[in-house]
Amino acid sequence: QATTYMSSEGKTEEQDRMMKRQLSAIDTGNERENIVTLCSLELEIIKWCEPGTTKHIHFEYRSSKAGVSVQVVTYNIIHRTAFLLTQATAESREAALRSVLSYLKNTFKQENNYIVFWHDKSGVQVKSYFRGVDVQDVANKFYCSSFDGPQLSIDKIELSSIA
Repeated sequence: QATTYMSSEGKTEEQDRMMKRQLSAIDTGNERENIVTLCSLELEIIKWCEPGTTKHIHFEYRSSKAGVSVQVVTYNIIHRTAFLLTQATAESREAALRSVLSYLKNTFKQENNYIVFWHDKSGVQVKSYFRGVDVQDVANKFYCSSFDGPQLSIDKIELSSIA
């Protein structure tokens, strides 16, 4: 299951439906989680993502034997690309979201800033900004294999002084 939110003032239909639901629960296998708590954590994460009017934030959940994984993805509506912001695996959706939030509050702003110059199959060069531990971490976020989209190629990655 996935949850998508617009980062601008408008709401997606899915967000509208979610917010209108009464207090209910989602079954994640062995435990039940409160949808209000999950929505609250997702919205707090969205605030930390510094969304602009051209970004959407998407939460992708997967269950496995290791627990529940969440991938937090940014989607840019101008160049129609999705990139991984971060991911976490824990025993529940709530715990995974709390792990993401902890990362954003305690680690994300401490990571290096990078500018990635890239192009799609049409050849038009685009510039995107990433945070990461190192160049390999940024490349992994850029090429996250779980997103279907245009074929993208990195031309250059530069360490940026932008905070």
